[in-house]
Amino acid sequence: MHSISKKQIYPASIRLMDNDQLQFGLAIKPEKGLIERFTDNVKQIYITRLRGFNPTKLALCTLVFEGSTATVEKQQSETYTTAAEFGGIPAGEENGKNGYLLTFSIAYLRDLGMNYGFLAESFETSVPWDRVGDLVKNVKQRIFIVCRDIGVEQLPSFQRESHNVTTQERAATSTLVLEPPTCLTL
Repeated sequence: MHSISKKQIYPASIRLMDNDQLQFGLAIKPEKGLIERFTDNVKQIYITRLRGFNPTKLALCTLVFEGSTATVEKQQSETYTTAAEFGGIPAGEENGKNGYLLTFSIAYLRDLGMNYGFLAESFETSVPWDRVGDLVKNVKQRIFIVCRDIGVEQLPSFQRESHNVTTQERAATSTLVLEPPTCLTL
């Protein structure tokens, strides 16, 4: 993500989903039919065994590209080329749409969970790139300390970093598969 920013490639949105958020998203996916489950298993074998990604460290970037066809194609090409420099691979439009939807769903799940005694919150901030890792680590550490102090056994937290620029022309959504040290480790 830092390299994409340094190269001034500006997708309409780019959001990092760490492994905790990815696992949560997978856990709430709707039940699939036999053919879809088989296809997902083949994809999982490709990602984990053939490409060598560790499923416990896997992270995703959801991307939205907007603009003319030429602009979108240029941004996609530059983004995917940059991601490949760090071992990232495109994971397709469907995964991108699902990941993007998840980021909006989390707020509603938080509200629903509060009715059942679950505590959840999201944090939005701006921080220089060289401090992002420290920020995420420190926020998670502080959450766990406060939870311990008030008697909560464990409260998972999810983080995402995003960069948003909005235009109103064509939109395309995609996903990149990444693994530390390509992305943040928490």
